[in-house]
Amino acid sequence: MFFSKDVLGMTIILYIFWLLISWSLHWVNLLLGFTFAFFVAIFMAPEIIKKEERPPFIARGFFFLRFVFILIREIIKANIQVVQIVLSPKLNITPQFVEVKQVMRYPVTQVLWGNSITLTPGTLTIDVDDKKILIHFLTGDLVSHFPDNPVGKALVEFEGRSK
Repeated sequence: MFFSKDVLGMTIILYIFWLLISWSLHWVNLLLGFTFAFFVAIFMAPEIIKKEERPPFIARGFFFLRFVFILIREIIKANIQVVQIVLSPKLNITPQFVEVKQVMRYPVTQVLWGNSITLTPGTLTIDVDDKKILIHFLTGDLVSHFPDNPVGKALVEFEGRSK
């Protein structure tokens, strides 16, 4: 229980987070950070990381990094599109709500998918469930390009299947 992979992984993640927010390499800070990270991981890992809910793709690091880089690229592209819309003399927006079929299998990727949509300017995830996602689009042009979304394709690959 104390030295499982879950506790070790969570301890490492929490310790890195501690180091980033404390921004100090003094020995007392390092020791306190590790101690807090370890004890939080011991008590919280069984609640946060449940075996039955753990997706089988948790070790697919390459595909996750690919997803992150594609997401960053798409956020930059969407920022440029929204700036063009806002700065155009004729404010050409057609806001609309659209229900899109949920293509992700696991709750983890459903949340990642919903948050990725919300992070992309011009779109906002309103509701997510196992069957559908309700999304607010700034323009109809964004709606027409949504089925070919490379972020969704990258997440499907991250799940271990091809679209």
